[in-house]
Amino acid sequence: MPEKKTSKWLRISSAIASARKNSGLHAKPEELAGIFVRELAAGFEPACCSIFLVDEDGTNNLAEQGVSGSGRKSAYTADMPLMKQLTLTLSSISLSSTRDNPLYQTYALEDGAASVLCSPVLIADNVRGFIYLSSAQEGAFHADDVQLLELVAGEIAALMTIASLNAGVEALTIRDTLTGCFNAKKFREDIEIDIPCAERYGKPLSLLKIDIDFLKLYNDSNGRFRGDDILRKVGDTLAYSIRMCDKLYRYSGEEFILILPGIDKERAVFAASRLQKVLGQLRFEGEAESQPGGKITFSIGVASFPADAVYKDGLIKTVDAALRQAKEAGGDTVVSL
Repeated sequence: MPEKKTSKWLRISSAIASARKNSGLHAKPEELAGIFVRELAAGFEPACCSIFLVDEDGTNNLAEQGVSGSGRKSAYTADMPLMKQLTLTLSSISLSSTRDNPLYQTYALEDGAASVLCSPVLIADNVRGFIYLSSAQEGAFHADDVQLLELVAGEIAALMTIASLNAGVEALTIRDTLTGCFNAKKFREDIEIDIPCAERYGKPLSLLKIDIDFLKLYNDSNGRFRGDDILRKVGDTLAYSIRMCDKLYRYSGEEFILILPGIDKERAVFAASRLQKVLGQLRFEGEAESQPGGKITFSIGVASFPADAVYKDGLIKTVDAALRQAKEAGGDTVVSL
């Protein structure tokens, strides 16, 4: 193999090894793409080297090198002619000359490109993006270059799949599987950060701890599966009833907890009363026969930083005590100590 081709393969092998190592350290996609773009640009010395992906949030030009904003014909989009052709054929495009064919000219992403080499990033036979090289010289790319670019495209597809799986696994570690709310582990992590942040910026913070009254009686009469339906419905209702910045957790069996940033004690009590009314409008099959008052009710304890405590442990103890007092009073009430 000629020395120049050998150098390309060595560079890309090194880039693949580096990307795999960094992916294990939870590198961002932009960082991984940057590794490949740098090595491709150095190995091929093209006029343009780009890695473009289409993700769930839309289009994303992850990395590029060798093309200026003024030299690019248009923005990268999912409906550009190049993407349409890749989606149609699911195969690489290698053009030794773009100058004589108006159709081929539409595949070039920047002015002055004479040769174009492009490989799709395929995941489950769906085009999720592409790797693009171009040169101002005609006939700049060869069959071996197509194989090399397809290798990189396959590697990027694999890293994207791994990243997606890792994200799913990570989500499972911080989410309650029944309700989809954050779990108690995530609460303990967040409160360690949220209280110091509130202190630093001189903002209040409140906790609401919500308990479903007499859920055990309901489960004994109606079965655990129906009780799980209550938990899911309560979780969904709370999620739709709070602000974007609020955080909702399933704390234990029938308990949920909310972190309300920027909310002082007075406003927290008001928020708790409002949520209790919203939850009180929910109806559940079998509640009339199983509940002391004929319907599912909710008790809420309230605690606020810095009014009730300035440390995590003190705040949690206060909200626990407030909820306990609400339960001892017969439930269906809001208590703030």
